[in-house]
Amino acid sequence: MHKTNGRQPNSTKTFKLLEDLRTNLFQTTTTTQPHHFNLPNLDFIVNIFLPPLSPNQPRPSLSKNHSPIVELTSLNPGSGKTHLLYHLLALCITGNGTPTHKPAAALVFDTDAKFSISRLAEIVRARIVSITSTNVCPPSTTDTDTDCSSIVNVDESLHTALQNIHIFRPSSLTSLVSTLHALPAYLLAPPERSLHYSGNRTVGLLVLDSASAFFWQERMNSEVSGLARDDDDDDDARLSPPHIRDHLGHGDDDAKEDKDLSTALRRTQALFGCPIIYTTTTLSSTSNTATTHTDTDTTNASIPLQNSLPAPLSPLPTSFPTLRLLCSSVHTKRFPSNMGMNALLADRGARQAVVDKSGFRVDVVPGGSVWGRKDGVGMEPGLKERLRGGGVKARGFDVFVGEEGVVVE
Repeated sequence: MHKTNGRQPNSTKTFKLLEDLRTNLFQTTTTTQPHHFNLPNLDFIVNIFLPPLSPNQPRPSLSKNHSPIVELTSLNPGSGKTHLLYHLLALCITGNGTPTHKPAAALVFDTDAKFSISRLAEIVRARIVSITSTNVCPPSTTDTDTDCSSIVNVDESLHTALQNIHIFRPSSLTSLVSTLHALPAYLLAPPERSLHYSGNRTVGLLVLDSASAFFWQERMNSEVSGLARDDDDDDDARLSPPHIRDHLGHGDDDAKEDKDLSTALRRTQALFGCPIIYTTTTLSSTSNTATTHTDTDTTNASIPLQNSLPAPLSPLPTSFPTLRLLCSSVHTKRFPSNMGMNALLADRGARQAVVDKSGFRVDVVPGGSVWGRKDGVGMEPGLKERLRGGGVKARGFDVFVGEEGVVVE
């Protein structure tokens, strides 16, 4: 043995140094809430639904298992889902100039062909102006003395930002799944073969608008193929030898998995580590409302503990998302029939202000992988307490749309 003269070996010092660094790193990351969508109101709610981090888990930014999946649904069209998606896309591709929120690339699957590039450009432009404030180059004028070399040119920034949104328009569910499987070859191609401008950016968001687009088409296809399969099975069972009849009707599990949308989305998320947000349509029903309160605790009574919404029209299972959100437009109440003229005129300004804001509400509703356990009974341990601890902010938030863009309150 060699004498150390009271000094620690280099390996021991290195091990202790790494332990101290690891401890400090975990202490920092466990007290800092991850920024998934870079929208504080939404991130606050998402972090309530995600499992709390333990000291033995890696940093949230490096842990792909902590990327959420959010479902946006509504009972009526025009409830604001797409405008919220535009705002989230603008946040993703512009950043805010800080190391924790760098500009990233976004993937958009426009399945119902309603995605408006012009409207998105308006919201992105408003976002660029808001984060650059006074450092904006004025519009071109006849004054040649204006120097814009050291400040932001909004048009150039807008062009750069929009180049990092990759829009796909699949025409069927099969095409959608195939496109998801082909994403690695497209996004991770070598620089000499790359066909996009996002080689130096991470994928910050995957948007599917909407998951309900091919619902009726796939339902019709499955019913037609089911009828044809029944006829073929009868013929095969009648003509095949006895030792083959037992194996009829068993499909290839790998082929089914390759055609499954939820599997394709999870694989894409695991590869790029990005959050997913998708929209669905839920048929309204007079017997099912989103405001049925089953919790006797008034601290957070606006969130029902049982799912009072009908199942959405989607090929994705109800347990697929981490969190379900319901978008509903804000309607002003009608004037009472017995209201006098003076009262009508006095109330007109307040009502017009609400109409001008063009607002909608985003509420947390039951459902998703975290809300119910696999047996379908109860909630994840601790979720109810975390919802109550979140108070009013855990219930949802208001969104207003105007000429200046989208404002979340």
